[in-house]
Amino acid sequence: MRKNRIIKRAVTGLALAAMMSLTVPAMAMSFTGDPNWSVTFNQDNNMEENFKAGQIQDVMNQMEPGDDATITLTLKNDNDTTTDWYMTNEVIESLEESAKVASGGAYSYYLSYNDDVLYDSTTVGGEGTSKAGVGLHQATNALDDFIYLDTLKKGESGKITLKVALDGETQGNDYQDTLAKLQMQFAVELAPEGTTVTKNNVINQTKVVKTGDQNMSPYAIAGGIAGVILLVLAIMSAKRRRQQMAAAEMRRSGKGAGR
Repeated sequence: MRKNRIIKRAVTGLALAAMMSLTVPAMAMSFTGDPNWSVTFNQDNNMEENFKAGQIQDVMNQMEPGDDATITLTLKNDNDTTTDWYMTNEVIESLEESAKVASGGAYSYYLSYNDDVLYDSTTVGGEGTSKAGVGLHQATNALDDFIYLDTLKKGESGKITLKVALDGETQGNDYQDTLAKLQMQFAVELAPEGTTVTKNNVINQTKVVKTGDQNMSPYAIAGGIAGVILLVLAIMSAKRRRQQMAAAEMRRSGKGAGR
């Protein structure tokens, strides 16, 4: 009888220890892509990139509620001609639009070129969803069509930085295996002869060009991942779901052992 009591107490103690370890809040993590990723306009008048779509997805797929991820791309002009650079980004599918997801998830979104901020949101989505749209659409409403970034001479470059952070408080189990897809596209056109390159307040002089505008004929639109950067956010991983199920099982086992 005494031996049975000792075993029962030991099992209960192990169950409680397991429950405590599983209920400790997970530490928020920050993930970054390779700082050497680049998109280059080369001597053959083509765009080329030194990374693959899967590499960006590998960074984003590590994210769980409370985490953030940063992707930095260097835009380079290796062409002999001075070039004008443009970009656009478009949401293909936001979290709230997925059939698997209920509304209410919140995440922040930051996009910059060099030291100039193109967009910075404290919270996108969540309880305070605006009439402008839901989810990531709120972050990209101001970035429709192609936005002028910079004029780059041969050998010059600039940096695009994209950061997405997930709110650890509002993401729930319904976000398991759901995706948000963001398409980022770059375009280059040869600058007119005699163009004066002004490096001060580049974004303050931003001009938006309609994609169908007769006046804009991008000399090259990046192909592959350089032209279409598909940002995939996997929220609430299967690993987290398994941990929650294990914790529930431990609680049930603990109650049974204590009887």
